Amino acid sequence: MSGPRKNRGGNFKGKKDTRKYLRGKEGKTEEIKKALTHRARLRKNYFKLLEREGLDVPDKEGEKLVGVEGESCQVGDSGDATEHTNSAKSEIEIIKDKIKNKEALTFQERILLKKHRRETDKQIKMERIREKLETMRKKKMEREHKTERIQNTMTRKGQPLMGPRINNLLDKIRQDKKSQ
Repeated sequence: MSGPRKNRGGNFKGKKDTRKYLRGKEGKTEEIKKALTHRARLRKNYFKLLEREGLDVPDKEGEKLVGVEGESCQVGDSGDATEHTNSAKSEIEIIKDKIKNKEALTFQERILLKKHRRETDKQIKMERIREKLETMRKKKMEREHKTERIQNTMTRKGQPLMGPRINNLLDKIRQDKKSQ
């Protein structure tokens, strides 16, 4: 097969868009404009989501937050952390409702959903680790109690059992032989 390879089927995977590099300054400006419009669209959708939730929407200056009723509060004001988590939970509930209704999710909603799933997975993992540690601790305590009980058991006539004591004496003899 000599000659140039023909494009059959239009498979362009893995190929870079070289137009912006060939055109120089114009290509770079187009790329910047594209990035700016994407960012603006994301911000706009985010603010719409905040308004729908009834949460505070930041001003264009970024210094103050404007509530739905029009009251303003400083960014430095410390709000309750529970309000923030409740709002995040309500956002996640809205996203789950959208999923049930088979509606398309926005970029921010997908990010929130992903973050929520990560947090729940992390909590589940931590809970499993806690349970394992707790069971290990309980088993260790049970073993200690069993060995203590075996060493302190008596015969029917009230004499101490010789089995555990013989084992202890044998262990002492072995240690003495190793140390000599």
